[in-house]
Amino acid sequence: MTDNIVEEHGFDLDSLCCAASESDEKALQELLVMMQNPAWRKALGEPEYFQECQSSLELVVESLGLSTYAGTGREFISLALELGFDTPLFRECYASLAKQIFSNYGNPAGLAEAVGFRDPECSMDTIRLRLQMMGELKVGAFCYDAAFGLGKIRRVDGLANEITLQNDRNRSLRLRSFFDSQLMIKNASPLFDLLQSDKLGEKARQPGYLAGLQASLLAKPEKQRNAVKDILLSKFLSEEDYERLAAGRLNLEGPVDSGSATQDKAAQLHDLRRWDNSRNLDELVERLKDGVELQQNEINLSNLHRIFEHAATRPEQAEIFANAVATLHKEGVQEDAFTELMQKLSNAEIWKNIELFVEQTDKLTLKLIPSWLTATQLAKGSDYLVDAAVKLPYRLWTHIEKLLAKNEIEKDLLSERVFADFAAGKVSAEHYCWLWKAPKSERRSEHLANSYLLFKTLHQDAKGNYLKSKRSLMKLLLDDEQFQRQVMKMGDPIAIRNLVRCIKHQPLLDKSERQSLLVKIVRHYPQAISEVEEKSRSRKTAIANITSLRSYALAKAELDELVNVLVPENVAAIEQARSHGDLRENSEFKYAKERQAFLGKRRAELEEKLQATKAIDFADVKVENSVVPGCQVTLKYHNGKEESFQLLGLFDSKPADNMIAYDSPLGKVLVGADLNDELQLPSGEAAIVSDIKPLSAELLQWLNCTTP
Repeated sequence: MTDNIVEEHGFDLDSLCCAASESDEKALQELLVMMQNPAWRKALGEPEYFQECQSSLELVVESLGLSTYAGTGREFISLALELGFDTPLFRECYASLAKQIFSNYGNPAGLAEAVGFRDPECSMDTIRLRLQMMGELKVGAFCYDAAFGLGKIRRVDGLANEITLQNDRNRSLRLRSFFDSQLMIKNASPLFDLLQSDKLGEKARQPGYLAGLQASLLAKPEKQRNAVKDILLSKFLSEEDYERLAAGRLNLEGPVDSGSATQDKAAQLHDLRRWDNSRNLDELVERLKDGVELQQNEINLSNLHRIFEHAATRPEQAEIFANAVATLHKEGVQEDAFTELMQKLSNAEIWKNIELFVEQTDKLTLKLIPSWLTATQLAKGSDYLVDAAVKLPYRLWTHIEKLLAKNEIEKDLLSERVFADFAAGKVSAEHYCWLWKAPKSERRSEHLANSYLLFKTLHQDAKGNYLKSKRSLMKLLLDDEQFQRQVMKMGDPIAIRNLVRCIKHQPLLDKSERQSLLVKIVRHYPQAISEVEEKSRSRKTAIANITSLRSYALAKAELDELVNVLVPENVAAIEQARSHGDLRENSEFKYAKERQAFLGKRRAELEEKLQATKAIDFADVKVENSVVPGCQVTLKYHNGKEESFQLLGLFDSKPADNMIAYDSPLGKVLVGADLNDELQLPSGEAAIVSDIKPLSAELLQWLNCTTP
């Protein structure tokens, strides 16, 4: 049948699409005429032909791109949307068109997400409906849902992606939730006019009046079915009057008892407005604020599980999920019902991804935090809560400790985790804030006296709510006498020496802070004056620019190849590209010139290094008890681990094999160090020089090899 229609009308889609994709405006206009032809649209009802047409039309879509559409291009995309062509490319075009049409909406990305262009589960029918609703969305427009009744739009916040409605009170919905829950009433439609005038007029006598009211609604067919009747019963008519209107026998001259109709309708909707019958989480949060109490055996747990489960699998809905869970608990839902619900939701995305959990928990208002943490404990257990706690801002740790304290077995879980983190050297400023307020103990004193870990922690970046703990820790170090004494282990000479070294050699403090803190140390413990005033010996002995014979030969070979091969090739490439003409759009010429600049810079670098550097045989280096270029040095860390490095010349760095140049950050720390010296490494770790010895014969042979 489809073939007959196409043959009868002479639809030559492929030819038109090919011509239109090559910017043939006439072909595109003919294509638009065909797309509006009822016979062609009828042929599209055959799925196989629909797919063929969709593939052919993608040629035109590709030629139009995703830029601003105008004229026939805009009409083509609009018709494709109307006909329901659905591929990723078409959807991108629809999103681009929507962005253009609703250019005044402040959050284009939020609009695209709400409409569902990139959601493969969202049908084209739904996308078209949402776009129609978006076209009617403005302050003063009417909308309706069965639970809250008739509403009016009071505010459209494009930046926040929220719609404020007035029903019996104001409430806000995200744009996606608005689309899913509301029926829009078209502006300037018969139903809109009726609601504006607030009374039935003579038009109600005309045939087709109810059909006109029905056509005023924008919603899925199943939602429209009784909407007009519900609206009329809630504001204008009794059940009997509505039946008369439907039969064309309504007498408009007599009074209509709309008050009793409203009461009847309110009674009918009572069950629908219960919070446990909400259709999404936004609606649930709003209804819970009414504080309607339900007995446990009355709660519709299956519906609650359904709406929570829908949001639980979507990371982008983690915020509303957490807010709804916390509100549900805070408003006093029975413990058994709540526990059952949380256990069913334990695989929610927000709990599977602990970083997402931390991010969303930090966003919650303080009044919801205890309820949200209780829900997390019920869903995931106390061990999960402790793992998350040490990643949260310190202001939230107290709430978790209170939860754990309810169980004698679990009350010390957090403290044990914190002490374990200190032992591993993986802590944050939040850990220190907790440790400083923890009860005095041997473990507490030991960790507070680790100056190197303290300074390493203060070097860490912090932002948002984590800044407060870092600032508090810095203030403790600079101003709190008791904290300073604890860091020095109440006068222990080794602890004093470690703190002084950190103050002097770490770049954490400015000059005035450093001097002030050193003065306070001497004031607390006068015996520390010898450490404070000790002149730090200079390890920065003058070292000539040296490198191995191998590295020098390789650098010289690179320079020779650059001068004799690469530069001449580049000159020839420039001349060849220049011969092609039009240098403004000549990519070969542009690349060749960029290559010329790179080669020139590299040549200058190599010439400068080779001129200023001397090649030596490291076998001639005398190695005793100090670290010098040309030796192997072994470091022992506080955890007992040992690591060896070969300290070499300027071009000899090979970090993967622990071969480092003496001018590298680690090399600068090592040069001049003596056996058994304790060093603060660039990584923030502390280590002791446990061994210094000459390089191995095998390594010396490799360093002296000057042939590739």
